[in-house]
Amino acid sequence: MNQTGSDRPVLSVLITVFNQSETLKWNLDSLLANDGTDYEIVVQDDCSEEDIETLVKAYADDRIRYYRNPVNYGHDRNIIEGFQNCRSDYVFLLRTSDTILPGKIKTIIEGIKNYPEAAYGRYSCVDENGEIRFRYEDYLSSGRRDTIRLNEKLWIHPSGELFNKCYLKKKDWKTLEEYLDKYFHDGNKFILNEMIRDKLCTKGPFFSSEEIVWVYTRTDNRKDVAQNRNKKGVCIYAPPYMYERFRSEISYIVHEVGCGVRAKKRMISQKFLLYARMTIWDFKKINRNPDMQRHYGYGEVPFSCREELGIFRKEACLLAKELPYEYGKLLRAEARKLSWLTLVWWQMKSAFSSLRLFAGKMRNRKDRVLSFLLSYLPGYQSKITLKELTENKEFFIEPFEAEELISGSKITHYWYSFIPLGKIRRSKDGQFTSLRETVNYRFLSRNDSKEVYKEYLRYANDKSNRRDNPDRSPEQFLKLEKELLCGGGGYNPNKGIIVLDQYNNVLIGLHRACILLKAYGEECRIPVLKTRAKSSRLLFFKALCYNISQFLEKKKRKIRVSK
Repeated sequence: MNQTGSDRPVLSVLITVFNQSETLKWNLDSLLANDGTDYEIVVQDDCSEEDIETLVKAYADDRIRYYRNPVNYGHDRNIIEGFQNCRSDYVFLLRTSDTILPGKIKTIIEGIKNYPEAAYGRYSCVDENGEIRFRYEDYLSSGRRDTIRLNEKLWIHPSGELFNKCYLKKKDWKTLEEYLDKYFHDGNKFILNEMIRDKLCTKGPFFSSEEIVWVYTRTDNRKDVAQNRNKKGVCIYAPPYMYERFRSEISYIVHEVGCGVRAKKRMISQKFLLYARMTIWDFKKINRNPDMQRHYGYGEVPFSCREELGIFRKEACLLAKELPYEYGKLLRAEARKLSWLTLVWWQMKSAFSSLRLFAGKMRNRKDRVLSFLLSYLPGYQSKITLKELTENKEFFIEPFEAEELISGSKITHYWYSFIPLGKIRRSKDGQFTSLRETVNYRFLSRNDSKEVYKEYLRYANDKSNRRDNPDRSPEQFLKLEKELLCGGGGYNPNKGIIVLDQYNNVLIGLHRACILLKAYGEECRIPVLKTRAKSSRLLFFKALCYNISQFLEKKKRKIRVSK
């Protein structure tokens, strides 16, 4: 399975695996949709019970390399083994359930070339429904203090991080193994990425990118069962595990991270506050979450924030005795600051965050409603320009399409939204019908006969199908399909490349909608550009009737099924 040739790849994508063969297949399919041979995929199997090796070999792709541990090492130790099997200095780490989007490995490699001295980096991501989960700004840290400051703000699963392992020597990996063995009683550690970053933040700069590159699935939305669950039914984010992570990381910073005393104290203070909040306040919510309970196999336990606060203070004082005097003194001082006022402060911050999120949603809704009503006033003029539409980074639209949209549809305003593919409609001969019912797209997947070619020509020459690129030949159409699904040619299926009116009719992007519908199914949510067009006021009643008929039809189907 090893690659041939003396040149090392620019990027290694490391996938740590334990069982979950179906999820791994989905992950590999997405990764291999990326063109090029300047990257490798390292599958590090932690002695799975499922036949992972046969699955990997079935791809017969030289870019994939497979390794299997002789015994089950556990999550963090498996990552260490995988890092040492990667041939590139730059390693992009993934869980089995997360993946890199098609065409985005090229973006990561460009980031490596732009920031060759960076010790680690992060890219923006979406969840499995295509909704933005983390959005960073384009930024490169300046100096060690700035890098440490940014490192303190990152608390996230190791998936999706780009590490420069040339800053880590063989003895560093050995030291990490020793800390994991010393401080943890089982394989549920989940701290290795934090300890690696603690080391790297003193070695080189950190960069972040607003470019959406990878898929970070939401744990509470997943239907499968976690492979790393505790066999005794204890939550892996419960305080006993958090105390082990706390002791391990603080000790590692004090004894192994090479920076000055002031920088170490800053890191310890921030880590103390972070662990206190996660152990006391955040676990309160995790403990009650039914989706997390199902996924990780634990039950709700009696929990009191005030009691746990006292326990955390004692644990911090016990750890302080094991550290050099100046660091132990700092821990004890931080522990004394924890009181019931801290809980009140966390409560206020949580309430303020929820209120701000709600206010943002209401403000956006108010702006939309207000602009919607204003568009009905006589003489109302649209302020939308071609430049505004074509330079917006949130969606993809070509200038000639934007010009047609403004002049032809006379839109008054637009907004960015998400919609399942199954809800996209086509207004054919004034009738509201769903996209899947009106478009015959057999020609999308094959071009091997005269009949298919004639079928395409009939489709393209139909006036109701001439909204989007009517003169496109079958060959051009198949090329678009390849570009769209593989991420080449500048297209990006994770940006809004479909333009709809307010009733979900396709204005621009019909062919793209067909391709995505066929490839991902009706339930796949995609970003779209929703517009409000002056010329479609009277369609409101038709749209209303259509929605009512669809609702009644679903009710009838449910009644038939129940009978």
